[in-house]
Amino acid sequence: MPSARPRVAVAIGTFDGVHLGHRHILRGLSELAAGVGAAPMVVMFDHPPAVFFNPQLPRELLMLPDERVALLGAAGAGVVLSLSFDAETAGKTGREFLDWVNVRFDVQGLLVGYDHRIGSDRISKDADFMRICDEVGIGFSRIGRKLIGRHTVSSSLARRLVREARMRGAAAVLGRYYGLSADVIPGERIGAAALACPTANVLLPEGKLCPPPGVYAGVARVENGDSFREPFAAAINIMPARVKGVYAGQPPDSMLIEAHLLDFDGDLYGKTIRIEFVRRLRPERRFPDLASLKVQIAEDVEEVRNLGPVGLPVPSESEAVALLEEDARE
Repeated sequence: MPSARPRVAVAIGTFDGVHLGHRHILRGLSELAAGVGAAPMVVMFDHPPAVFFNPQLPRELLMLPDERVALLGAAGAGVVLSLSFDAETAGKTGREFLDWVNVRFDVQGLLVGYDHRIGSDRISKDADFMRICDEVGIGFSRIGRKLIGRHTVSSSLARRLVREARMRGAAAVLGRYYGLSADVIPGERIGAAALACPTANVLLPEGKLCPPPGVYAGVARVENGDSFREPFAAAINIMPARVKGVYAGQPPDSMLIEAHLLDFDGDLYGKTIRIEFVRRLRPERRFPDLASLKVQIAEDVEEVRNLGPVGLPVPSESEAVALLEEDARE
């Protein structure tokens, strides 16, 4: 271990989604770090602690750990320490965990969110935080909640909106459209051969939260080295993978995403694409014959083209308030 520990100010949490509330914390963390001459550092858990203590809770995440690390760095975290929330971590008191971090880094201050708890002793009150921080020899600050209208921005809110297929509402909370990146795999080739609608097929990454089955207007970007190419409007279909014979060997809960990239000409097999969901057009349904399916696909593609999802901005603050007040799905 180097003799000089990196000088940091710290925020701790899962940071699932790196949503507007997390960015609010990161701005506060950057200000705190600048004030004490330190780097802003996030200690990030792979899964929410609640999932460890309650294994029956859903484990699906808005973002997998590597996605969060990259986005936290882009949002201003100078250092990201990614940890597995396991039995060893769960057994540490708040003081013990801060000591553990402070041995490895020269911690100058701790910033917590409005509802933050830490340690097996579930430290949550300011007086208790100040006590243990004083014992460790670091400063303590708390930052208030981020609100959209009357709604507190949170990962649980974003996950609920995705589960309800309210993709514009989810975008209002996340600050970006919800999406995923995955490698294109071979399919049945029916889309290109019989439906004149070739698709790029990907399997939902394990552990990733999936919107409900159905057809969506969205955006797709194709891998280009270390980044992604310009976006294409896309008609996107989500369904259980085993519906397709070619994927019959997939696990029962495996989900397939088919994306038809409008006006794209090229081979995507084996490439990584980024798919973002902008709006749900309709639920998944069966058709009596191939001709009926072709007519519906043509209507879906035309709706995507008319919507112009590539240029559709993330909802403004005033739009966000209205979206979060909606009870029905978009």
